[in-house]
Amino acid sequence: MGLLGRKSLGIAVGSRSLRVAELERLGSGGCRLVRSAEFQFNEPDSLQAPVALGQKLAQFLAEQGFSARQAAVGLPAQWLMFKEKTLPPATPEMLHSMLLIQAERDFSLEPADLTLDYVPGATTDEGQAVMLVAALRERVEQVRELAAAAGLKLQTVTAATLALAAVSEPGDVIYLGANGAELATRGGDGLPRLRHIAAGSVIMNRGSQSTALQLAGELRRAFALSQRVGASGEMTIWDDIGIEPAVLEELAAEMNMPLRLGERFHEPVVEGIASAHAAASAAVALCALHARLAPLDLLHSRLAVKPPSKFSSRVLWGAVAAVVILAGAAYLFADWRQNAAEVSELRQKRDDMKENEDAAKGFIARVNATRTWYDRRPNYLECLRTITLCFPEEGRAWASSISLREEMRGILTGRAVDEKSVLEVLDRLTSSPALSHVKMLHMRGTGTKSSEISFGISFVYRGAERP
Repeated sequence: MGLLGRKSLGIAVGSRSLRVAELERLGSGGCRLVRSAEFQFNEPDSLQAPVALGQKLAQFLAEQGFSARQAAVGLPAQWLMFKEKTLPPATPEMLHSMLLIQAERDFSLEPADLTLDYVPGATTDEGQAVMLVAALRERVEQVRELAAAAGLKLQTVTAATLALAAVSEPGDVIYLGANGAELATRGGDGLPRLRHIAAGSVIMNRGSQSTALQLAGELRRAFALSQRVGASGEMTIWDDIGIEPAVLEELAAEMNMPLRLGERFHEPVVEGIASAHAAASAAVALCALHARLAPLDLLHSRLAVKPPSKFSSRVLWGAVAAVVILAGAAYLFADWRQNAAEVSELRQKRDDMKENEDAAKGFIARVNATRTWYDRRPNYLECLRTITLCFPEEGRAWASSISLREEMRGILTGRAVDEKSVLEVLDRLTSSPALSHVKMLHMRGTGTKSSEISFGISFVYRGAERP
């Protein structure tokens, strides 16, 4: 895809606001920022009711004089999950299949609950570097319904800060927005990396001397988690909320590296975005005008399953495959009939042995009940220790209550600062060898003015291995 329409809207999504920018493509190849505004909404308005919110957005756009109908939406980093992969060289079709298999294994949610895409990186002797990206399918559908209710033709759903990094000067990019601070980097393997590094409450205190110290600490931690020793030479800061210049100077001193305040895009050139605090939304709008600029597109995923062509040249092979499948199905049916008779006979034997089985289960239950008398600590404490180790150390998620029955079936409820933190806790619980039958019961907003997420997870504690 190349150039699309003449005008486009870019919408950067926040937890309680939408930053909107309208761009107009000029004949010289550049773009002009026509207007920008922030659409704020409170309870009970939210993306959980996208149609109602979209109707209010349509009214807001009309009042502010926005005329573009084609739009692109940029999601915050908290809504996205990233997995770095190194795959052997393969055709695009084989690459897609391998990534779908990797997604089923790496993400705790079912693939049907996720929207997937990937960003290819550099190819080396070791293989193809790939960044696998996932978002909740519910979120993408809410964005689609929001745009439709607002009368917009949605072109792209991407990551706002990655779009901003794609049009900035080379180097790492920090974006300061309503949702907090986000860091976008790109390593030697060519893969973009995106991290949410500070909450909105930290950076909204614009004049605080501690703001720079907190941001610097979060940046160092982000580089450490990325296994990088520092930024790539120079770092660009895009400020969409109006941080005091003294805070940015203090941040540069704390990081001991040059920081460049973003004022205009590298390519294509768009003037006036810095003063309008519309950097992210303008970068997203460029993705609707120039599809090549979108680092990823969850609306038109590379991993979407494409329907077969109605006029395939391999109809004959399809017919042969159908015959083979039918023959196999007939064989499996006959085998099933035979196995069913054997199963019926075994069930009869099992019923005859039921009395002995019940006596054996009672004996095992009594032995298991006395096992904790000789262990170094009760199973309940071992279970609490196991669950505690599954929570992140930085306090992005915490438990509210844990109920545990005698047979070690339990329910964990808690809260987190965002959905990504909840999914990290769920991944760690699922990976623990001491736990089984881990299942997400619910994950939803708390219904308060904060952006906290409440969640509930059920589990069965199988017990830790003892020396």
